Amino acid sequence: MPNVTRPIETQRLVPPTNAHVQSTCDPSFAVPGYVSGVQQRFDYYDTHPELFPESRAINSTDPWDRIVQERSLPRPIMTEFDGNPMNYQSFVRQFTAYIAKNTQTDDMRLLFLLQHCKPDVRENIERFTFKDPTEGYRLVWQTLFERYGQPHVIAQCCEQHLKKAPDVKPAQKQQLLK
Repeated sequence: MPNVTRPIETQRLVPPTNAHVQSTCDPSFAVPGYVSGVQQRFDYYDTHPELFPESRAINSTDPWDRIVQERSLPRPIMTEFDGNPMNYQSFVRQFTAYIAKNTQTDDMRLLFLLQHCKPDVRENIERFTFKDPTEGYRLVWQTLFERYGQPHVIAQCCEQHLKKAPDVKPAQKQQLLK
């Protein structure tokens, strides 16, 4: 008898016989969010489009529409870095978003960086203003990271902060949020 196969459209696909064993033993099999044992990135864009500015972008190709949209936003307030290691990461993010991406030269970035540091921090980095702007800007960030941004420095600061915190009794759970 000749081997006759059905067309692909009508061919019935049969799961492998060990599918039950594989699904009970392998956590990556048939689990939503997993592909070949690697967890897929959960896409917040699909579930919370209001959090992403590009979801509300103007469909116009006119660059003036974008400028008008950006100008209508409130102006962000850039905080000064006070030398507290717990505030270092926040300062780096703010400086990068508000200033570093919007200035053209390292000379201007260095000037803004000095302006947004409190006097005791500024004393440690002012010496780099006499160097080439690109080299000075790099050395300022290197110095700031070494003094305030290393993980063990931030952890020690957090530990000291927690040790200084007042004792909280079980009935005062709201005190933990402060």
